[in-house]
Amino acid sequence: MFSRTKVENILGLVFNTINLSLYLGAMATSLMKAIVQHSDVSQILTCIYGFLLSACMIIIELNVFDSVLHEFRFFTSYRGRSVILLLLGSIVFSLSHLVLLVVSVTLFSFGFIYMILSFIPTAFSAKPIVENWQNWQEYSAEGLDLDRPMNQKNSIDNAARLKLSMIERPPSCILKPV
Repeated sequence: MFSRTKVENILGLVFNTINLSLYLGAMATSLMKAIVQHSDVSQILTCIYGFLLSACMIIIELNVFDSVLHEFRFFTSYRGRSVILLLLGSIVFSLSHLVLLVVSVTLFSFGFIYMILSFIPTAFSAKPIVENWQNWQEYSAEGLDLDRPMNQKNSIDNAARLKLSMIERPPSCILKPV
């Protein structure tokens, strides 16, 4: 039986690894396009800007700083990530090289997937990989990822046992009979 928290942590870690691989691919292909297809200075500068934007998004994906949350909160939402992925896909788009075409189509498709996710109100919020990993470690360390025993009706699972152990017990008072 999966709980909502466990599924959110697993999906968060999966999306984090997908994002990191997309940004690394965008970095590599923007450098490749700047080296292979250098027709003019503006195209080279655009590819360098794509490289720097991908590097900044990797840093944001790893750990979100307070200044980023304050000034650039848009980059931490699904809609912001979708716009960035669509922009990076348009920067590295080229029909002359198969690698550039494959990476740009992948960036476009995940950009549209994130745009759809941004309109779903019950979708979980995007968190950096450090926070998702830390939540997963805490969740696993507390034993909350263990299955419930199915053969005993009176037994309680580990999550319920943990919750019951945190409840403060009232001090015992002695009542005198009247």
